[in-house]
Amino acid sequence: MDSVLNLLQVSGNAVVSLWIGIFVLTSLLAGAARISGYVRTMKIQQRPISWRLLRHELFWSACNVFCSTLVLTVLSNWLVQQGLLETNTAAAAWYVVAFEFLLFFFIFDLYFYLVHRALHVQPLFNWIHKTHHRSLNPRPLSYASMSPLEGISEGLIIPLFLTLFTVHETSTYFILPFASLMGLYVHCGYEFAPRWWYQVPATKWLITPMYHSQHHQYFTSNYGAFTTIWDRLFGTMRADFEQDFNRLKSRRANPATQEAS
Repeated sequence: MDSVLNLLQVSGNAVVSLWIGIFVLTSLLAGAARISGYVRTMKIQQRPISWRLLRHELFWSACNVFCSTLVLTVLSNWLVQQGLLETNTAAAAWYVVAFEFLLFFFIFDLYFYLVHRALHVQPLFNWIHKTHHRSLNPRPLSYASMSPLEGISEGLIIPLFLTLFTVHETSTYFILPFASLMGLYVHCGYEFAPRWWYQVPATKWLITPMYHSQHHQYFTSNYGAFTTIWDRLFGTMRADFEQDFNRLKSRRANPATQEAS
């Protein structure tokens, strides 16, 4: 039990550190975009950020990180104390760790898709999710800029997963930070994937920043967290997405297109 509590405490501290890191990453990307023409060709949207929106994102990021971390940590500690949430401290083979991580990966992805779809239904959208969608052109700071109710509802799957499945402690080192790291990646505002990404069967199922950026742009498609599986299955993938993705990649191949846009 002590090892689980220590792990939860470390993960809570990591969330706060991650929030601070968002500012550093945002500054680095902004600086790189100004310095490098090559990086500018990877920028998904050209919409500028306003100081009003920046204040909005700073305020709601702080509220969300504080409240959701507090609630989820208290809940996790209670589950541990009740003996409902525990980890297997025995050594685990790499394929066991890989299996447990992939189990979390697909369960989280489905859970997020369903919750995300629900948050787009009125009045939940206006009450909760509209705060996050103020950011039409996402950047790393946009990742945490949401109502604490949304942060809690989306993060709830992690203690629930660890309660339902007793995974090895080694697996939690990959499970606990992954959703946050992926969230930062898809909100970064720059498309790093190669042009063939959505054409190859092995990679077309994994989302990239432009996929989620179009969700912020158009609101009614591309709901997935990690994969395009559920959007493809339920018909919510934006019909023109792959054409738009290819157009962006063509911009990198022809910088003159970037200057003309």
